[in-house]
Amino acid sequence: MTVWDVSGFVGAWGYWPLKERTASDVVALMDANGIERAVVGSTRALQSDWRLGNDDVLAAAASSAGRLIPFVTIDSTLPANADLLSDYAAVGAKGVRCYPSMHYNTTPQQLEPLCAAAQANGLVVTLVMRPIMDWSFAVAAVGPFEYLFTQYPEVQFVLHGMNYGEETWNGIRLNNKHPNVWLETSCLQGLGGIAQLVAQADTDRILLGVGIPLQYPACGIAKLEKAGISASAREAIAHLNARRLFAAAR
Repeated sequence: MTVWDVSGFVGAWGYWPLKERTASDVVALMDANGIERAVVGSTRALQSDWRLGNDDVLAAAASSAGRLIPFVTIDSTLPANADLLSDYAAVGAKGVRCYPSMHYNTTPQQLEPLCAAAQANGLVVTLVMRPIMDWSFAVAAVGPFEYLFTQYPEVQFVLHGMNYGEETWNGIRLNNKHPNVWLETSCLQGLGGIAQLVAQADTDRILLGVGIPLQYPACGIAKLEKAGISASAREAIAHLNARRLFAAAR
C-alpha cells in the first residue's frame, strides 16, 4: 500500500527526546515504514520561533528530493504578516498550519487575513486542533472556525487532530456540509474509527495522518490497513486523496 502522511513534522521536540529531527532522519523513518511522502511542519514554528521554523521546514523539504511537502506557520497577531505567504509560496510552501490549541493568535477573526492570502496563493490551510494524540495537549473546538470555510470557498481546509466522540462528529458534520473541508486521521482512536469516517463522511476528503516522527508511524498505517473498508477507499485515504489535494494546490 502506497502511503502519504499529511501530519508530519521536522525539528527538535521540546516535550521528550526525539531521535529523528533532520530531513534525512525523517526520510529514513519514512523508508523504514513504507511512507512515500510526508506533509511536514516545523516543530520550532509550533513551539518557539515561527520564522526560523519556516526556514527549517523549507530547507528540509528542499533537501529531501521531493519526499517532504512543506507547510509554514504565520504569527497572525499582525494582519500584515499574512502577506508573507506569497513569499513562502514562491519558494515551495504548499500550505500553512495554524495551531488554535497552542497559539493564542489563531482566533477565527485573526485567521481571516491568512485565509485570504492562502486563497490568493492557492495554499492549503490546516487547522491543528491537537498536534498529536497525547492527552496532555489541549484540544481546540473547531465549531467557531466554520464561517471561514464559507468565506474562503477556494481554500482547502484540513482539520488535524480530532479524536473520537464530539470531535469526530463535528468533523464529519463540517466535511459533509462544506466541500472544502478535509479530515485527517493522526489522532483518531476508538474501535472502527476509520470505518466510521468512511461510512459517515466523504471518503474523497479523508487523508491519512501518521504523525511522523512524533508518533509511531506503524500504528497510524495499521489503523488504515486493518480498517473494515473497501480496497478503493483504503487506497484513496492512503495516498490518492493527498495526491489530488496537492496537485490542485499551486
